[in-house]
Amino acid sequence: MHHYMPEIYWHDKQGLLSIDVQSRLSELSNSQANKFTGCGPYKLATASISVEKEVRIWEFRFEPAKGSHIFSLSVDFLANVSGHNATINVVRFSPNGELMASGDSDGLLFIWKYDGRKEEPTCPPLEGDDLPPNKESWSKMFRTPFRHDSDVTGLCWSPNSEQIAVVSNDDSISMYDLTNGKKMWMNKTFRHFPNGVVWDPRGKYIVTLSTDRRMDILDAVKGTRLRSCHSIDFPATEIGGILLPANNYKLFIDDQFVSFVRSPDFSPCGELLFVPCAHLAASHKNVYGTYIFKRSDFDRCRPSGFLPSNKATKMVKCSPILYELKDTKENYLALPYRVVFAVLTKYSVSIYDSQHHRPFAFIDNLQYEDLTCIAWTPDGKGLVISSLEGFNTFITVDPAELGRSIEPVVKVDSSPKLTAPKKPKKVVEKVEKEAENSPKVVITPKASKKKDKDEQTPTMTPTRVNTPNVSLYRFFTPKTDQKRPETESSSKENESGTPSKENESGTTPKAETSAKESKPKKRVQLVQLD
Repeated sequence: MHHYMPEIYWHDKQGLLSIDVQSRLSELSNSQANKFTGCGPYKLATASISVEKEVRIWEFRFEPAKGSHIFSLSVDFLANVSGHNATINVVRFSPNGELMASGDSDGLLFIWKYDGRKEEPTCPPLEGDDLPPNKESWSKMFRTPFRHDSDVTGLCWSPNSEQIAVVSNDDSISMYDLTNGKKMWMNKTFRHFPNGVVWDPRGKYIVTLSTDRRMDILDAVKGTRLRSCHSIDFPATEIGGILLPANNYKLFIDDQFVSFVRSPDFSPCGELLFVPCAHLAASHKNVYGTYIFKRSDFDRCRPSGFLPSNKATKMVKCSPILYELKDTKENYLALPYRVVFAVLTKYSVSIYDSQHHRPFAFIDNLQYEDLTCIAWTPDGKGLVISSLEGFNTFITVDPAELGRSIEPVVKVDSSPKLTAPKKPKKVVEKVEKEAENSPKVVITPKASKKKDKDEQTPTMTPTRVNTPNVSLYRFFTPKTDQKRPETESSSKENESGTPSKENESGTTPKAETSAKESKPKKRVQLVQLD
């Protein structure tokens, strides 16, 4: 593993807020691509708090140095993309590399289209110019940007690059169809604004992480909330030398955590979801870390693993490449391959794989100011880290340590069938007329208050791995209780001694509802007074 930090003022000595990396090999001819014997070339997009309010695009590559096995880093300027009138909070390339999205603090979202390479300028740049002329051309895909009532705090692309989901400081998430430029749906039911969003690689879910200490799983097609994860119950346990008493614990850190993003991420296969900002608060100490959710446990909102950290984590990024299992007995997530992912805190980056419980790399003391964003190269051989200090750090990972890459094979979707909770509807009954001049009487019975399925708190039993200095804690339900935990309403009998007939999806059987509907209508008899 090698470390590079070129002395480049990416945005005139201003702090970097967001970065993203895309490959350039598809843009080059075969003869041009064969010239690069190292890693790359890659395209890097940077967004900053600078007064220029521009997205800048760069090219970087790692080339082998003569007489040495160490690569040298080369960076070239490609383009300045201007159009915003406020600080740009987030920038992301589309999966196919043809589009780019950027959102600012005015609530505007721009979609940029790559128009190709420009011809090399025949004359040198004018004196006093900080940057050379653009080598690439980017134009607005739509004449007017998408508008929100407050800052754009995060965005993510659909796997096919045709839709985009945007979260905003106006406590909403919106979905746009880029084939026609129309808004597909909008959800404004957040208690506090979300600042992290990720799209399921299989296109089924969208997951958001909000400052109200909740993780929400939404239907990517309709935008309805399917699950809301916020707390768990577990008995007394010890994590990292800290004894936590038996209690109900909030899953995530509160809004006092000063972080621009809370960014979860899916594994490239879609089987795992890594969620930062984990926080278990005891009376005298706090435990921070990262949760690992398995796709098969989305209906329970129950993490399968917990990776402790000395500091609060704020972003997780998975390498886009899957790797073969190493020849060891340890495989704590029981996957047939290895997923490599990086976890970002305020001052450090830890790199894990899904086979081992400890990180195989820990990177610290990179910058004086806070780290803000991380991005993998498309081939998984490099990692870029940005900071408020205004510099980017480049990390190369030894391919021998990563192992042999493989292609994921997904036979069946292991995710449960999640359905949105049904809201009670008011039943309005009308009384039939008994005479021509009889007034209408409307009776509105009160709607029954059902406990929201998403508000149910799963009961989990944590256990500590019997390995010295282990840094992973697994949560599981004993084999004798593999069913979903029952709530109080489903476990207790009603006053007549008859058990509740609520089914697993939280809805009442049709037979019961039809019986309610068949009740005789109330009639009101009018009496005429002389």
